[in-house]
Amino acid sequence: MTSFESNSSNTCEADGIQMEISEPNLIVLSIPDQTDTNTCLQIDIGITNKTPTLFPFVYELLTPEFLSRDGQVLHPQKLMNTQITPSRYNGMGIPYQMTLGCYLIAKFSWQNSLLQVQATILHSSKPPINPNYFWFFEALQLGVYKLRFTYLSPQEEFLFFDAHTGEITPIQASVTSLLATPWVNFQLVEPMGSNNNQVQVNNVCFETVVPEQIWTISHSQLSDASSSVQIGLRITNNTSTSQCFCSFTTLIPALMGADGCILGQNLGAGSTGWVGARESDYHLVEPGKSVMFFVNAHFERQMNGLLNLIVRGTGRGYWSFNGLKLGTYQVRLTYRSLTNPLDIGSFEDFWRGMVHTPFVKFCLVQA
Repeated sequence: MTSFESNSSNTCEADGIQMEISEPNLIVLSIPDQTDTNTCLQIDIGITNKTPTLFPFVYELLTPEFLSRDGQVLHPQKLMNTQITPSRYNGMGIPYQMTLGCYLIAKFSWQNSLLQVQATILHSSKPPINPNYFWFFEALQLGVYKLRFTYLSPQEEFLFFDAHTGEITPIQASVTSLLATPWVNFQLVEPMGSNNNQVQVNNVCFETVVPEQIWTISHSQLSDASSSVQIGLRITNNTSTSQCFCSFTTLIPALMGADGCILGQNLGAGSTGWVGARESDYHLVEPGKSVMFFVNAHFERQMNGLLNLIVRGTGRGYWSFNGLKLGTYQVRLTYRSLTNPLDIGSFEDFWRGMVHTPFVKFCLVQA
């Protein structure tokens, strides 16, 4: 079980089971032109059991849906290994008053001028509970959508494999109501700017900034194989009113290899403890003005000669991307606003949303 930042506006509840999208109500993903391979999206979801008995949560029954601007609901196909026993389901038992955190990982790629979306549900940072299935959409284009998740337990007795305990148990489902989270706003946008490193969302521009495109690795066998480099995000307010942005725990890095695959990240704890945002972490940006946020990164050498990229966050922890070699990579920062900011002054002008900026290339070379 895990904890996550609650967002009550994206919550639903039925028969004592609560489900929510624990992200801001606006999610924006930058989709590069059709010459690029793919891009990925992560969305966190929480399931809370308020019933007095253990709830057998089945991952493959949590279904993403898109709603197009013309009101059409886009349902995915579920592609799975046909060798799986139909009456057996894999998942996690959720105890009373506990919350299970999981997330959707979705890969977007172009096929015949349409976006194909392949998605799977994972728990924490572990491999998928059931790696034998994924959801598949094939009719998306750039534009404005809404997104939600639905869940409906099996209505018959079934075998349940609990990934936490490793036990297989016969279960008679007791939850019969369809759970459906509220729709959240979802946009697929094209990069803009001279280097295609910007996206504009409701007249606010988010720009990936990588001051140095050549990152040099030393010959040293010590753990630190490079000096610190910076990865930045510039936010420009092109609206007619002031907007407030927060720099604390709102920047999430992502790394893409030369093969177009997004590399897995590990989140580590920081030394600052579980401190919250301070008033100095909030930045009021006037119309026509910009604010810059940076994270610092460096490389550490592994025992096998491969490299780890360590990105220090602007809050509680850091990210680690492991097993890297010399070559070309792409990096971006996601701006994810706090869903429930602290009550420091007036937050009527607080900008809420999650924006995945475009990837920017850099080259990793030996000194």
